[in-house]
Amino acid sequence: MIQEHVAVARGFADLRGSAVDELRFPAHALVLLIGVPGAGKTTLLRRLYADGARPTLPPRTGGIQILDSEQTRAAWRTVLQPVPYRFWRPLVHASHYVRLWAAIRRGGPVLAHDCGTRPLVRRLAGRWAGRHGLEVHLLLLDVSPEQARAGQLARGRSIPPGRFDLHCRRWSALLDEAAQRPDLLVPGARSALVLDRRTADQLRSVRFGPEPGAGPADRGSADRGSADSAPTEPQRPVERQVDDVLGDREG
Repeated sequence: MIQEHVAVARGFADLRGSAVDELRFPAHALVLLIGVPGAGKTTLLRRLYADGARPTLPPRTGGIQILDSEQTRAAWRTVLQPVPYRFWRPLVHASHYVRLWAAIRRGGPVLAHDCGTRPLVRRLAGRWAGRHGLEVHLLLLDVSPEQARAGQLARGRSIPPGRFDLHCRRWSALLDEAAQRPDLLVPGARSALVLDRRTADQLRSVRFGPEPGAGPADRGSADRGSADSAPTEPQRPVERQVDDVLGDREG
């Protein structure tokens, strides 16, 4: 019998190099999938959700609102394809954030793609979510600059070296802040899980709902509509938290 390794979103956990089959978040949550351009965010969404194989994802997949900037890019491309992308990139970004705002208003669960290196966008997302009763959780896809650049080349769309270097510098600081406290990145964030490419590639599902077998005190705000606050226990070492959420790890 193969043991399924499940990571439950709670506080900070560095899952890089870990064997994780499933991630679990509260039912009423906004999960921001964050990573530098080319990290593989769209690839991960398309692999996890069957409908993601289409250029534009549906508003909801299995009850989850899936938001990927590639959806917006595909929609605008039908109109603006003759124009070089660099000229209409700001329009794609603005449209994506309008869609994110609308999804938050409709209610969770929401799984949204974002590069995460724009502080203003992170703050606004956190405030929107809090205003509409959604818990914020962060899923950080950490890859090397070389992997990210290769990802950009594979998709046939790269960003200028100067801008990419800025993304990478901001990303390093972002990881440090996440390890201290997730809400330093996004106001009200309850958790931050860090994946690398290997962990993301073997991930089989992202589920939303209460933890199986959890009692009322353990479920907390994982139950839909609950307004319980996040646990206030002191931050524990990363290694201990990873062992707690994964159980027995593969050798």
